[in-house]
This record gives sequence, C-alpha cells and structure tokens, in this order.
Amino acid sequence: MADSLFNQAHFNLDCGEYQLALSQSLEALSLYTDLRDSVRQAKSLRNLAAIYLSMNEFNKAMTTLIKALDIARHLDDPIPLGETLLTMG
Repeated sequence: MADSLFNQAHFNLDCGEYQLALSQSLEALSLYTDLRDSVRQAKSLRNLAAIYLSMNEFNKAMTTLIKALDIARHLDDPIPLGETLLTMG
C-alpha cells in the first residue's frame, strides 16, 4: 500500500497535481515510518521535498531533505545518500 501511494504521489507530482501528491506522499511516509523502512523513508522524503519545491515551499523542501539526509547517512547503501545530496544541490 505504501509503495502504491508513493508511486501515485510521484505520478501526480509529474502531472502537476501537487495537493494530491502531497497527501499521498505524507501517507506513504507515515506507513514507511510505521514499517521502519529507512530506505523507503529517505526516498519518500526526497519525493516530498520535490513536491514542496514544485509548490515554491523552499524552506519546507530543505527541511525535508535534511531529514532524508539524516536517514540516508545511517544506511549501508551509499546510493540514497548520493541521491539526497544530488537533490539538495
């Protein structure tokens, strides 16, 4: 269910449906948090930040990316860290 919400949020972001994407992304993040899936939490936070950027909410976007970076730093896989740093740039 969380993956489906994440994918829908990503699709709706691409379609310009920012409010719908925002609610779907927040719900997916909540489910990933409940599941304690750190990799998907970081990925979901990056998507959430992209939504905030599209909505011109730059402060929220950077705060969200910092949370993603915090999670990504503790993962064994370096790819989420690189993707988060790339998104920040």
